Amino acid sequence: DSSNKNGHTFFYVGQLTGPASAFLAYQVKDKDVKSNVDIVFVNSVFNIGESYSTSTGRFTASKHGVYMFSVYLCTYNNRLLYYALVKDGVVLLQGTQRDTNNVMCTSATVTTTLKVGEAVWVKGTGAGSTNEILQDSLRRNTFSGALIQKLNIQ
Repeated sequence: DSSNKNGHTFFYVGQLTGPASAFLAYQVKDKDVKSNVDIVFVNSVFNIGESYSTSTGRFTASKHGVYMFSVYLCTYNNRLLYYALVKDGVVLLQGTQRDTNNVMCTSATVTTTLKVGEAVWVKGTGAGSTNEILQDSLRRNTFSGALIQKLNIQ
């Protein structure tokens, strides 16, 4: 049974039909974010379809389709963070965060189409001595993505 006591339904990998591609990665390799350098998430909770690389930090599409990607990043108080979600070198979205008094976490989500072989990743976009990610047991930085709809492109 895939329902819990609150009536929510959960689906497990064994119940999926059709092409699946999804991942959830966490823990950045380097907390010191440099401009134009990829932010690599080195651990994966799951990697259905094996399209996310924990060594490069890049998701490479194995199917044509519509995909959704999300990133969640935290910074120390009085630290800056400039980042972007990128598709084959083209910025899909950019973010900046800073709070002088508090630790801050932010998230961003984007939906895009991908052809087989196209890649999406997170990269630093601003330089500075305070461009640093906070990573501890209470704050898990993540990068995730999933195929929403397969497209028949020739």
